[in-house]
Amino acid sequence: MFFGRSPGYKFVNRGDPADVDFVMPFWTIDNAYHDLDLSSIIPKGTKAVLARLLIRSTYDTDWVVIRTKGQTNDFNRTRLRMQVANVFNEADIWLMPNADRLCEYKISSYGTWNEIGLTIRGWIV
Repeated sequence: MFFGRSPGYKFVNRGDPADVDFVMPFWTIDNAYHDLDLSSIIPKGTKAVLARLLIRSTYDTDWVVIRTKGQTNDFNRTRLRMQVANVFNEADIWLMPNADRLCEYKISSYGTWNEIGLTIRGWIV
């Protein structure tokens, strides 16, 4: 049996964005899930998105959770948590948008958020 050559997946580097894509006051901070629409940045058919998440809060255990829109299992999500109050915490994270290029986010509301910034760095198609 012979198989044709598969093109596979391709990583697209966004380059050098001029600014952070999602900053305060974009975020709704109420410990409930809200839509994160990436359709203005990523193309249809995107499988995964590489992003940089930067957070700072007055409460040392505040957190930001991001998951695929429509999923209900909290074990399959990205979470970044404060380690020390009022000290920046940042990470490169992978987001998995649905076919409509949507994710969902939830942000704890224990302390006062000083900074939440999400920058899209690239994607896999």
